[in-house]
Amino acid sequence: MFFHDTWRWEPILEDNDIEYIMNKEISEHENKYIIILEVPGMNSKHIDITAENDRLQIIGKNNTRSIKKIYNIDDNIDIDNITAKVIDGILEIELPKISPKRYKKIKIMSE
Repeated sequence: MFFHDTWRWEPILEDNDIEYIMNKEISEHENKYIIILEVPGMNSKHIDITAENDRLQIIGKNNTRSIKKIYNIDDNIDIDNITAKVIDGILEIELPKISPKRYKKIKIMSE
């Protein structure tokens, strides 16, 4: 499956006056998700990304355009280790997955 069942990427809030629609690519890998967004004319000074609880928010603004996206993210994302970089108008965000908790029932031996 390309996306985790509870991983929802549809925006739940957008600015009404945004003229530019970002092209996006979202991929799932074994240990992370990667989001790639087009943000032409913007650099790291123009973009603010925050993660809180189950939401990832991307806000960008320069002299010519503004963007605002809020996405729901799953509990399996390690928000303390999310990284982002922007190069030549392409924003790449890596969202590492938290390793699943393992469970094992321990057999108790009798004397």
